[in-house]
Amino acid sequence: MEMINKNNKLKLFFKNSENMEEIEENKIHLIVTSPPYFNYIDYNNENGIGTEESYEIYLDNLEKVFKECYRVLCKGGTVAINITNMKSRIKIEKKSFLYPIVPDIIKIMQNIGFIFFDEIIWVKGNANNGALKGKPLFGSYPYPPTPKILDSIFENILIFRKEGKRKPMPKEIKEKSKLSKEEWREYTKGIWFIEPDRKAKHPATFPIEIPKRLIKLYSFVGDNILDPFAGTGTSLIVAYKLNRNSYGYELNSEFKEEFLEKFNEYSQKTLF
Repeated sequence: MEMINKNNKLKLFFKNSENMEEIEENKIHLIVTSPPYFNYIDYNNENGIGTEESYEIYLDNLEKVFKECYRVLCKGGTVAINITNMKSRIKIEKKSFLYPIVPDIIKIMQNIGFIFFDEIIWVKGNANNGALKGKPLFGSYPYPPTPKILDSIFENILIFRKEGKRKPMPKEIKEKSKLSKEEWREYTKGIWFIEPDRKAKHPATFPIEIPKRLIKLYSFVGDNILDPFAGTGTSLIVAYKLNRNSYGYELNSEFKEEFLEKFNEYSQKTLF
């Protein structure tokens, strides 16, 4: 198993996150992640989640990972999942419909034992930031009754909690973790307008502003942060920069080089 270890504050394991045996029970305080989409984006990984033969198997595999997340998460800990409903592909499914990924993940998480705590809508700027670059001519255009709205420009960020209470934090740690009034006002809005990351080589990298906000809202300095679908390690690097400890799992070791490049670049910058 390949592994990257940065000063024992950031650990990235290149293996399946269905078994996170490297992390003991109740160790993690916050999980920030964006699972692979079902059979839609090429992650250059034939055996990973998102490449399953059926949607049902995809959900089953996600459930295995989230059960492990429940095991490693402390009482009162938080999970933030960035995901969206995915549209079918006419060439493959032979008909047009939405895969209800968002409500299905909510059901999975509740069945595991998580509390559905909150929800944030991430708006990616404007119509040209959707998957199809703002192209409007689909469905029965320009006539009713079946316009096809393909260019989705928003995603969901689902917030879950594990029942129980966290251990009280010392006043010194609470003060170090305090948000400014401006941050609190902006971050606690139910809709976030944030431009997507178009520079990354990874096909579905979210911008650093999203894990930054989630980590500052839901964790303290020194907390342990986990991303079970780490990709190129955006969440881990942001946690590292915010003086948290981070753990990540990524099945595709080909992202190792991009992670190291990103880490070396961001470690020299004042990001926040």
